[in-house]
Amino acid sequence: MDIKIKTENNLTFNYCARAIIEQEGKFLLICVNDAPYYHLPGGHVEIGETSKNAVMREVIEEAGFEIEIEKLVVVNEEFYKKGNADIHSIIFYYLARPKTKVSTLNVVRMEQGRTKLIKNELRWVNREEMQTLEILPELIKKLILENKLDTLQHLI
Repeated sequence: MDIKIKTENNLTFNYCARAIIEQEGKFLLICVNDAPYYHLPGGHVEIGETSKNAVMREVIEEAGFEIEIEKLVVVNEEFYKKGNADIHSIIFYYLARPKTKVSTLNVVRMEQGRTKLIKNELRWVNREEMQTLEILPELIKKLILENKLDTLQHLI
């Protein structure tokens, strides 16, 4: 069961983990169900699961390959609106690499979610290409572009 709490007053709390996956100077981005933006692979942590294990599981589900975690680089507390709901999320971002070399061709993968089929567009981009894309959250995109992933950061 995902760690996702919804309150009566339309507030949702999420606990998530995502991976900053780099291979050969390219980073893996995902666009889910034709959204107007990309994000890094990952998702909700499940009850009884560590954030590290969650991100490794999520990458297998979304991208179809295993990763090796190098280190935790960002703890991000996000506050935003989605429709008429207020969202509060805590997201752990891990620097990671594929366990074995994987294709960096852009592909679409279908993933069976709990209640519906999910379309994941996987796109590998270098920093130059990344500048032209809508990637959320912007703070993480900026850290990648500026290559500031050497120390643990806390972003709000």
